Amino acid sequence: MEKPRISSGSGKTSISFYTLDNRVEESVRQEIGRCFDGKSREDLQDVIYTCVKELMVNASKSNIKKTFFIEAKISEEDRELYEIAKTRVKRLMREEYFAYIRIKLMKHDSDVKVDIEDRGNGIVISVTNPSPLWADEEAKIRSTLRSAMSEDASELAFYYEDDDAAEGASLGLVLIVQLLRQLNVDPSLFRIGVIEGNTVARMEIPLDNGYRRTRGGKGKKDTSAA
Repeated sequence: MEKPRISSGSGKTSISFYTLDNRVEESVRQEIGRCFDGKSREDLQDVIYTCVKELMVNASKSNIKKTFFIEAKISEEDRELYEIAKTRVKRLMREEYFAYIRIKLMKHDSDVKVDIEDRGNGIVISVTNPSPLWADEEAKIRSTLRSAMSEDASELAFYYEDDDAAEGASLGLVLIVQLLRQLNVDPSLFRIGVIEGNTVARMEIPLDNGYRRTRGGKGKKDTSAA
């Protein structure tokens, strides 16, 4: 198992890891729970952790896939090889390969970082991985989130029938939007973008009416609802 790297300061805790396992998950769960301790919306913490775990899984898979392509010297533009390689990468998404995968991820500095910031009247959580979105990934995320923002939960079954979406991150993103909506959290407070070459998924959870949302920073390419 991997020992996550944890640093804290000024109300913010960062947890970094290469491969997602039970030890990493428990560290993130505990930190999210700590932020909700004594808050008026403690009931949110389990659902918010579920959303964050989905983002961690997506980021981890993205790092593994892109590291595999780098090692195999396969470009996204080589469409035939690219499609064949995508199926092979799925075989590596098993715990028995994690030790091997971790070595390759460390070689390419491909870790995942979870930042959890307690702002008192709100919590901001971001999941960052150093692999920018590829064109097809960005297009799928744009389409998925646009649909999720406009559909109600009764339409969710549609995504379960979409095999391509179920294999990737699309279904998870839809679930996050719907879970936030059920918690009466504005789903537009969940955003995905590229900042300085990193893919960043950020979620803001207001805990009272005094919370003010964060504006996008310089260098951010937002794909949430474009």
